[in-house]
Amino acid sequence: MRADEFTEKWQSLTAKPRSVLMLLLEGKSDEEIANSVDAKLPTIRKHIQMLCDRFEIPREIDSIKRNRREDLMALFASHKPELVSQNIAPSRDKLALASKQPPISQTPQVQQNWGNAPDVSVFYDRQAELATLKQWIVDNQCRLVAILGIGGIGKTALATKLAQEIQDDFEYLIWQSLHKPRSLKQLITELIQFISGQAKPDVANDEEEIISQLIQFFKQHRCLIILDSLEFILKNQEFAGFYQDNYQNYGKFFQRLGTEPHQSCLLTTSRDKSREIALLSGENSPVRDLSLEGLQLEAAKEILREKGLTGENYWNQLIKYYQGNPLALKMIATRIKDLLQGDVEAFFKQGLSLLTLDFEMFLEEQFARLSELETAIIYQLAIGDEPIAIPWLLEHTWWRESPEQIQNAIESLLRRSLIETTSNGLTTQRVVMEYVNKRLIAEIIDEISQIEQNKTTQGIKILKIHKLEKYHHSPQPEKTVTSAMIPALKKRLSKSGINENDFREQLQRILSILATESNPEVERIAENLNYLAKKL
Repeated sequence: MRADEFTEKWQSLTAKPRSVLMLLLEGKSDEEIANSVDAKLPTIRKHIQMLCDRFEIPREIDSIKRNRREDLMALFASHKPELVSQNIAPSRDKLALASKQPPISQTPQVQQNWGNAPDVSVFYDRQAELATLKQWIVDNQCRLVAILGIGGIGKTALATKLAQEIQDDFEYLIWQSLHKPRSLKQLITELIQFISGQAKPDVANDEEEIISQLIQFFKQHRCLIILDSLEFILKNQEFAGFYQDNYQNYGKFFQRLGTEPHQSCLLTTSRDKSREIALLSGENSPVRDLSLEGLQLEAAKEILREKGLTGENYWNQLIKYYQGNPLALKMIATRIKDLLQGDVEAFFKQGLSLLTLDFEMFLEEQFARLSELETAIIYQLAIGDEPIAIPWLLEHTWWRESPEQIQNAIESLLRRSLIETTSNGLTTQRVVMEYVNKRLIAEIIDEISQIEQNKTTQGIKILKIHKLEKYHHSPQPEKTVTSAMIPALKKRLSKSGINENDFREQLQRILSILATESNPEVERIAENLNYLAKKL
């Protein structure tokens, strides 16, 4: 190896591989190195093998298997002897052997393909999450890891930052986005093409065989594959985790990657948890999933600070409303900057809307994925405006679905990160609640107009399946209270230029129409309309 080539490789080493190498050249055992750098033994051995690869130490010379560690030390004894302990200085034969190594190709093999990974030069905290993921992937050698969370929470940025920090633990790193879905065969062919270095690799036509081909590469090489936005191959308007018709074989792919032994890792990001990851993940499993929550207070404040906002006494209130969602905070910060020169205090005092159009559209994409039953449960949370215990939800709903289906829908919403469980029951984020209330009220007003216009309740959903009168869901005897939906409805009527008295009269006209019918669904609609008329 030429001196300039050696120097370039030596200087490009990052901190951890360099520390491992220095300790190896000092004659330390693998166990001693592991203790010194606070890593596990398999990780150290992987580092050493990758160092041998980086310095082009061949696996075989003249068909004779060599001790690659000794060859690596021989190379350093030749080019940088001051680093090699005299106690382990290689023999003249080894030095001669090092000088006879095949020359490095003038066009070194590209081992990383970052695709369209985002720029994360500005990154907010997430040190705890990074530490957890590093432990899973580097130390625990997990084979399949999922980063999950609601839109805008920072899944893609975290995956990118993580990949940058652990890239030296892998021979190959490939970033792929599923925002524009591709067939499993096309994806695997591209991966094999990159890892093998072949422009047109010979891949099998059989589904099982092509997965086996990739796993074979994963056994031979330490690869990190990032699949971003997995939700784009999952079905809309069904429970979470089911694949679209053309992408069902991805499930088998994930199943095999999680259960068959290999030394690589597939890292995915998604708004929805796939069924395979849900079934296979566990504390001691090679499959793990991390549900990403909002930023901590100080990290969230940094976003507002960078946007040039003032009125810091109100920052905590703003961050709490969005529960640290970084994208939502950037959007609302832009609105405050544009409307009030960045004054958060003035923004709150003037009572301007916290739900930006951009984030509303962002949530609309996620809600378009929900089944009817999931949407109904979210609406029930908005009507109640407080946590709802699952048993109460099962006992006091008026939907036709079975309790089992309702439980499945709740589980699906949890997998989508749209609701969460607390000690008091199911709840959702305040920004999601405001969006749902706005959507719910728009649908109620539309349904009221439909009934009056068509003189029939056919096609009506919200007013049939929900009870708009709010109940406390606590263990104490229930008492009715005014739903938070009522002031939101009044606000919507005012913005639409609809007089409340005119709206009440419209409700009374519809109630006269409904009085001629008698069945449980019509009675439910009449109950809801009477409630609205009474509260307005």
